[in-house]
Amino acid sequence: MGQYAGFVTRAVAIMIDILFVVVSVLVITAAITLPLDFFLGVNLQTCTLIPSGSLSVRDWDWLRGLLCTTVNATSLAIAVLTGPIYFIFLATTGGQTVGKYVMGVRVVRLDGNKVEEGRRILSEARHPLVTLAEDMDSGADKAAELAGSAR
Repeated sequence: MGQYAGFVTRAVAIMIDILFVVVSVLVITAAITLPLDFFLGVNLQTCTLIPSGSLSVRDWDWLRGLLCTTVNATSLAIAVLTGPIYFIFLATTGGQTVGKYVMGVRVVRLDGNKVEEGRRILSEARHPLVTLAEDMDSGADKAAELAGSAR
């Protein structure tokens, strides 16, 4: 049985994982947007979303707007889902994320055996970033309640 991983080791592992997720999102998004800009001339930074006045399928502006809307929605979905998929998939299949592997952190039960997949998913779902987001959300709710009762 190994040693307990301390705060610094776990923090560095999480930073490596976050860096890995951010780079993955950037690479995936670039793989989608760069060919659109190069081959079709559709730059997502300057294009407008679907115009409200024109509904003709032959109108290039309408198609460009539809393409921009679709790619923007896809990019948003990729940005939101990459992190959870990364943590849950790697934790359940290999037992470690890239950051944990690099830092030598392994999640095991007290007796040294592997953790069941369900418990591992719950452990990743209770990730410090998820907990921080929940705390911030509940704090915002409390602030809204206080602001409402102060009137």
